[in-house]
Amino acid sequence: MKPRVAVVLAAVVLAASAIWFFALRGSNKSSKSTKPSVSAVPPRVPGPGSGSGGPDRRDRGDDREQQILIDDDPAGALRLEGLVLDTSDAPVAGATVVVSTNPSRTATTEADGSFAFDKLVGRSYTLVARAATGVGGPITAKLTATSDPVVLRLHAAGSVKVTVVEKADRPVAGTGTRRTV
Repeated sequence: MKPRVAVVLAAVVLAASAIWFFALRGSNKSSKSTKPSVSAVPPRVPGPGSGSGGPDRRDRGDDREQQILIDDDPAGALRLEGLVLDTSDAPVAGATVVVSTNPSRTATTEADGSFAFDKLVGRSYTLVARAATGVGGPITAKLTATSDPVVLRLHAAGSVKVTVVEKADRPVAGTGTRRTV
């Protein structure tokens, strides 16, 4: 056999071996794998018009996005009580308090600044208070059967002053006096 033919024949055998090793062996390996495949598709949060939420192709192992469903908090036997105070430690009546349940719940403070949330389970909750005089929180409180009441102290919230001006730094008619920002 001529040396030139032997080199070509060796190159063909080497190329065929490389194709078998990388292409065919890779496909056999993936078909025998017992590892679950991980999809890079982010979970889909249901929105308006997302359907009835019943079984569909996603439940049959499709590569489509998986829907994440979060159950509402179960009803518990505990009560979270608290008080909303202003900067001078006076009770704030009519403040809105929001607690991090699923779905979130709100309460309005009484004349003495008190609020309460019933039927909670023992865990940590985050609370925020809002009123015309300011905001309080967020604070996190762990609720147990022997928990103390939560105290939210309001502080001044950020504000924005806007001045509407025409040319030459004059107020626009009907917008009131000129205020600087």
